[in-house]
Amino acid sequence: MVDSRILDSLYKLTDQFIAFIPTLVAVIVLIIVGWILGKYIGKIGARILDKIGLDDLIDKTAIGGMIKKADMSTVGFFEAIIKLFIYIIFAAIIVDILKIQIITDFVSQIILYIPLIISALLVLIIGILLVDFLVGMIRKILVAIGVDDKIMKSSMGEPLKASGTSVSGILSL
Repeated sequence: MVDSRILDSLYKLTDQFIAFIPTLVAVIVLIIVGWILGKYIGKIGARILDKIGLDDLIDKTAIGGMIKKADMSTVGFFEAIIKLFIYIIFAAIIVDILKIQIITDFVSQIILYIPLIISALLVLIIGILLVDFLVGMIRKILVAIGVDDKIMKSSMGEPLKASGTSVSGILSL
């Protein structure tokens, strides 16, 4: 005959599996909801950034150049960042439901750093826009003063012409 300990363990296993089914359903629903929300909120956020013209400003900077080299648009880049943020939030909720404490702590730490990362990116973008503006302004001032014409007439002018650079371009950088 079958030992009652084996039957008891099979009953406990079945009970635990049945008790886990609502949690499993909740996790699956959260995965689907997180995916859908991330997709749509990412598109809405990208449209808002497109409407305010942030993508046009960033496209003119070095960051915009890097985004273009990656075969991505600025709007697409920000859409991906917003989606990732939503996915991380839902991942934290799912891991918390599953009661995996180590991963919950790790994801919570990541979420705590997200505002710092966003503020750092905003400062970086504003700084790059400001630097690009100043570079353009200094270049225009140097050209208006006539620095390029005076240097090009001197002995240093020939090497600069051959290299395709100008004094205003070098000084403004």
